[in-house]
Amino acid sequence: MNVQADSPRDPLDAWLAYASTSEIDTLSRADRNAPIPASHAQRGMWFAQQVAEADDCSLTIHQVYRLDGLLHVEALTRAFDVLVERHEVLRTGFAMGGLDLVQVIGAPGESLVEVVQVSAGSHLDQQVREFVGRPFDLDCGPLLRARLFCTGEQTHTLAVAFHHIAADGWSMGIFHVELAALYRAACGAGPDRSLHLAELAGLPELAIQYPDYAAWQRELAEDGEEYAESLALWQARLAGAPASTALPTDRPRSTLRTAAGGRVRSLIRPDDVEAVTKVAASHGTTAFTVFFAAFQALLAARCDQYDLVTGVTVANRQLPETEPLIGFLVNVLPVRTRHTPTTAFADFLRTCVERLREAYDHSEVPLELVLEKLDLPRTPGLKPLIQVTVAALQDSADLHLDGLSVEHVPPDRRHVHDDLTLYVGTTPEGGVVELDYQSCLFDHETVVALSQAYVRLLVAACANVDQPLDVLAEAAGIGHAL
Repeated sequence: MNVQADSPRDPLDAWLAYASTSEIDTLSRADRNAPIPASHAQRGMWFAQQVAEADDCSLTIHQVYRLDGLLHVEALTRAFDVLVERHEVLRTGFAMGGLDLVQVIGAPGESLVEVVQVSAGSHLDQQVREFVGRPFDLDCGPLLRARLFCTGEQTHTLAVAFHHIAADGWSMGIFHVELAALYRAACGAGPDRSLHLAELAGLPELAIQYPDYAAWQRELAEDGEEYAESLALWQARLAGAPASTALPTDRPRSTLRTAAGGRVRSLIRPDDVEAVTKVAASHGTTAFTVFFAAFQALLAARCDQYDLVTGVTVANRQLPETEPLIGFLVNVLPVRTRHTPTTAFADFLRTCVERLREAYDHSEVPLELVLEKLDLPRTPGLKPLIQVTVAALQDSADLHLDGLSVEHVPPDRRHVHDDLTLYVGTTPEGGVVELDYQSCLFDHETVVALSQAYVRLLVAACANVDQPLDVLAEAAGIGHAL
């Protein structure tokens, strides 16, 4: 499925259909003569890397593209350089300023793209892996790097890595659109470097930069009034919540953080997607909510745990000034559901509608701030409160470079943030279910069985919404041994 990132709206709008109702002042430029604090999300990411004692691959975003055709190498390098000049977050480092983490914005430097010649018989895949896996220096940046492997006169491989502290999934769509526009403009401009490439590319000047957003967000948190109501709700909702989701694993959890993982993809028949849509419409909600409710029911039955906190990922770009920014804005909402095994699916779905609506209406509060207020005990190797997340599939705009055939090469190794992440969405051909998992905890076959059981439960629930959840779970073959 393709959700075009150059039509930027929160991807969850299509599934949840609820917009945040908070009235927050628009953003403005922060004083560049004063220290600019890191955002809450950046602080959490920075501390996570310090704990890992190295650059954790789950904290980076890797993109690899195979380019066929006549490539203008200098135009591509110029496009990257202007992109980094345009987005301050990509040339930012971090330092402790007293007791706080602050952003140190660097000036545009030398050409970002490394161009290397690769001879026949060399291990290109290994060279790409080594490049994208190379640690970032968060002290001084840059937080984007790119290497162009020239394998032939008209064949190239482009490897790109972002540190997650500077980008998110939405940012990848912006990256693709702007790089394509800048490359087109650079090709047309020829060797004349006096021309303003972003202007030639039709890219408007950014009203704010990510550091401005971070300063504004931290100011709201320190003021206290803007977040007070939402924080009180989160604290009340999460009081006494379980510290973890007791999902049975194939191996014991290690105290060391790991990034290695895998993905299982399943499809849902068009007829079954239509049933999901009808159930959603009859309950005044969206297909995403039905997907979420069925997943909560699956987790509860699999864990024998009927009080669950699951993270729901949102793009967190309600303000128009944030839509064109590359940056780490994504937020995770801790959605808690409680029920009994004999609760009818229809009743449980209504509960999920209420919890998701409530969560999304208070989505402006960073998860890191919620966790600070809850003051939860920390266990090595276990993320606090949320170990399982759900997100809407949001394929961003593909990379298109004039005159070239561009193939996006999937990573040969997947790096994951959470124990388990469910991605769901619909296409004209049916539904898509993807489960990312940590390899240190789960065998591939276990997650395949879990994914298949989820689809069976979803289909059974939509066929008879009045069935109790334990009956649906039994019919789907869900238990401690799948």
